Amino acid sequence: MTEHGEKLSGIAIEDVTERLQEESDNKAVKRLVAVREYLDGQSPATISAKFGWPEQTIYSWLDRIERRGLDDGLYDDPPPGRPTALTDDEFERFREAVRNPPGKAGLDAPAWSTTLAQQYLRTEFDHEYSQRHVRRLLNRAGLSWQTPRPQPPTADDDEREEFEKDLKKTD
Repeated sequence: MTEHGEKLSGIAIEDVTERLQEESDNKAVKRLVAVREYLDGQSPATISAKFGWPEQTIYSWLDRIERRGLDDGLYDDPPPGRPTALTDDEFERFREAVRNPPGKAGLDAPAWSTTLAQQYLRTEFDHEYSQRHVRRLLNRAGLSWQTPRPQPPTADDDEREEFEKDLKKTD
Protein backbone atom coordinates (compact mmCIF):
# COMPACT_ATOMS: atom_id res chain seq x y z
CA MET A 1 0.00 0.00 0.00
CA THR A 2 1.20 3.51 -0.78
CA GLU A 3 2.56 5.48 2.14
CA HIS A 4 1.93 9.21 2.01
CA GLY A 5 4.49 11.02 -0.12
CA GLU A 6 6.24 7.92 -1.49
CA LYS A 7 4.51 7.57 -4.88
CA LEU A 8 4.07 9.48 -8.11
CA SER A 9 7.48 11.14 -8.00
CA GLY A 10 7.70 11.16 -11.81
CA ILE A 11 4.41 13.04 -12.28
CA ALA A 12 4.24 16.83 -12.22
CA ILE A 13 1.22 18.53 -10.66
CA GLU A 14 1.10 20.93 -13.62
CA ASP A 15 0.65 17.99 -16.02
CA VAL A 16 -2.15 16.60 -13.87
CA THR A 17 -3.90 19.99 -13.70
CA GLU A 18 -3.65 20.41 -17.47
CA ARG A 19 -4.92 16.89 -18.07
CA LEU A 20 -7.80 17.49 -15.65
CA GLN A 21 -9.04 20.41 -17.75
CA GLU A 22 -9.17 18.22 -20.87
CA GLU A 23 -10.61 15.01 -19.39
CA SER A 24 -14.29 14.12 -19.83
CA ASP A 25 -14.41 10.57 -18.39
CA ASN A 26 -15.91 10.77 -14.87
CA LYS A 27 -13.74 8.05 -13.35
CA ALA A 28 -10.59 9.52 -14.83
CA VAL A 29 -11.53 12.96 -13.47
CA LYS A 30 -11.92 11.53 -9.94
CA ARG A 31 -8.57 9.80 -10.22
CA LEU A 32 -6.89 12.95 -11.51
CA VAL A 33 -8.35 14.98 -8.65
CA ALA A 34 -7.02 12.43 -6.17
CA VAL A 35 -3.58 12.52 -7.81
CA ARG A 36 -3.52 16.33 -7.85
CA GLU A 37 -4.51 16.51 -4.18
CA TYR A 38 -1.89 13.90 -3.30
CA LEU A 39 0.82 15.73 -5.22
CA ASP A 40 -0.27 18.93 -3.47
CA GLY A 41 0.64 17.30 -0.14
CA GLN A 42 -2.70 15.88 0.98
CA SER A 43 -2.78 12.40 2.52
CA PRO A 44 -5.16 9.73 1.18
CA ALA A 45 -7.07 10.00 4.49
CA THR A 46 -7.54 13.75 3.99
CA ILE A 47 -8.58 13.24 0.35
CA SER A 48 -11.04 10.59 1.49
CA ALA A 49 -12.58 12.92 4.07
CA LYS A 50 -12.71 15.82 1.62
CA PHE A 51 -14.42 13.98 -1.27
CA GLY A 52 -16.10 11.04 0.45
CA TRP A 53 -14.19 8.43 -1.54
CA PRO A 54 -13.03 5.33 0.35
CA GLU A 55 -9.44 5.72 1.52
CA GLN A 56 -8.51 2.26 0.22
CA THR A 57 -9.83 3.24 -3.21
CA ILE A 58 -7.56 6.29 -3.25
CA TYR A 59 -4.59 4.11 -2.31
CA SER A 60 -5.53 1.72 -5.13
CA TRP A 61 -5.74 4.56 -7.64
CA LEU A 62 -2.35 5.93 -6.59
CA ASP A 63 -0.72 2.48 -6.72
CA ARG A 64 -2.20 1.76 -10.13
CA ILE A 65 -1.06 5.09 -11.59
CA GLU A 66 2.39 4.50 -10.11
CA ARG A 67 2.56 1.07 -11.78
CA ARG A 68 0.97 1.88 -15.13
CA GLY A 69 1.73 5.56 -15.54
CA LEU A 70 -0.72 8.42 -15.78
CA ASP A 71 -2.11 7.56 -19.22
CA ASP A 72 -2.93 3.88 -18.56
CA GLY A 73 -3.65 4.18 -14.84
CA LEU A 74 -6.56 6.57 -15.27
CA TYR A 75 -8.75 4.18 -17.21
CA ASP A 76 -10.31 0.82 -16.44
CA ASP A 77 -9.48 -2.22 -18.52
CA PRO A 78 -12.12 -3.08 -21.12
CA PRO A 79 -14.83 -5.34 -19.70
CA PRO A 80 -14.44 -9.05 -20.32
CA GLY A 81 -16.66 -10.87 -22.74
CA ARG A 82 -17.39 -10.91 -26.40
CA PRO A 83 -17.26 -7.52 -28.13
CA THR A 84 -20.51 -6.18 -29.49
CA ALA A 85 -21.41 -7.21 -33.02
CA LEU A 86 -22.90 -3.80 -33.84
CA THR A 87 -20.36 -1.20 -34.85
CA ASP A 88 -20.76 2.33 -33.50
CA ASP A 89 -22.12 3.44 -36.89
CA GLU A 90 -24.63 0.57 -36.99
CA PHE A 91 -25.80 1.36 -33.46
CA GLU A 92 -26.32 5.02 -34.38
CA ARG A 93 -28.40 3.94 -37.39
CA PHE A 94 -30.38 1.59 -35.11
CA ARG A 95 -30.88 4.39 -32.54
CA GLU A 96 -32.12 6.74 -35.27
CA ALA A 97 -34.52 4.09 -36.59
CA VAL A 98 -36.10 3.24 -33.22
CA ARG A 99 -36.50 6.88 -32.24
CA ASN A 100 -38.84 7.28 -35.21
CA PRO A 101 -42.03 5.38 -36.03
CA PRO A 102 -41.40 1.93 -37.58
CA GLY A 103 -43.05 3.08 -40.82
CA LYS A 104 -40.14 5.43 -41.44
CA ALA A 105 -37.86 2.37 -41.45
CA GLY A 106 -40.13 0.64 -43.95
CA LEU A 107 -41.88 -1.58 -41.39
CA ASP A 108 -45.64 -1.99 -41.16
CA ALA A 109 -46.24 -1.61 -37.42
CA PRO A 110 -47.69 1.09 -35.18
CA ALA A 111 -44.86 1.04 -32.61
CA TRP A 112 -41.53 -0.59 -31.85
CA SER A 113 -41.51 -3.80 -29.86
CA THR A 114 -38.55 -5.99 -28.94
CA THR A 115 -39.66 -8.52 -31.55
CA LEU A 116 -39.85 -5.85 -34.24
CA ALA A 117 -36.47 -4.39 -33.23
CA GLN A 118 -35.01 -7.91 -33.23
CA GLN A 119 -36.33 -8.45 -36.76
CA TYR A 120 -34.97 -5.04 -37.86
CA LEU A 121 -31.49 -5.87 -36.51
CA ARG A 122 -31.56 -9.22 -38.30
CA THR A 123 -32.63 -7.85 -41.69
CA GLU A 124 -30.80 -4.52 -41.63
CA PHE A 125 -27.46 -5.52 -40.05
CA ASP A 126 -27.48 -9.34 -40.23
CA HIS A 127 -27.06 -9.61 -36.44
CA GLU A 128 -29.02 -12.09 -34.34
CA TYR A 129 -29.77 -11.02 -30.75
CA SER A 130 -31.89 -12.43 -27.95
CA GLN A 131 -34.94 -10.44 -26.89
CA ARG A 132 -33.26 -9.60 -23.60
CA HIS A 133 -30.27 -8.10 -25.42
CA VAL A 134 -32.57 -6.22 -27.80
CA ARG A 135 -34.23 -4.66 -24.72
CA ARG A 136 -30.76 -3.58 -23.55
CA LEU A 137 -30.07 -2.03 -26.96
CA LEU A 138 -33.42 -0.24 -26.91
CA ASN A 139 -32.66 1.05 -23.42
CA ARG A 140 -29.22 2.24 -24.55
CA ALA A 141 -30.92 3.97 -27.49
CA GLY A 142 -33.04 5.92 -25.01
CA LEU A 143 -36.31 3.98 -25.19
CA SER A 144 -38.03 2.62 -22.12
CA TRP A 145 -39.91 -0.63 -21.74
CA GLN A 146 -43.64 0.03 -21.63
CA THR A 147 -46.71 -2.16 -21.75
CA PRO A 148 -50.05 -0.91 -23.03
CA ARG A 149 -52.92 -0.47 -20.63
CA PRO A 150 -56.04 -2.42 -21.54
CA GLN A 151 -58.16 0.66 -20.84
CA PRO A 152 -57.60 4.29 -19.97
CA PRO A 153 -57.12 4.64 -16.19
CA THR A 154 -59.40 7.70 -16.08
CA ALA A 155 -62.20 6.23 -18.20
CA ASP A 156 -65.71 6.21 -16.81
CA ASP A 157 -67.98 3.17 -17.05
CA ASP A 158 -69.47 4.19 -20.44
CA GLU A 159 -66.01 4.65 -21.96
CA ARG A 160 -64.91 1.28 -20.60
CA GLU A 161 -67.94 -0.47 -22.11
CA GLU A 162 -67.28 1.17 -25.48
CA PHE A 163 -63.65 0.12 -25.26
CA GLU A 164 -64.66 -3.48 -24.54
CA LYS A 165 -67.04 -3.49 -27.53
CA ASP A 166 -64.35 -2.13 -29.84
CA LEU A 167 -61.87 -4.66 -28.52
CA LYS A 168 -64.26 -7.55 -29.19
CA LYS A 169 -64.83 -6.29 -32.75
CA THR A 170 -61.13 -6.69 -33.53
CA ASP A 171 -60.91 -10.25 -32.21
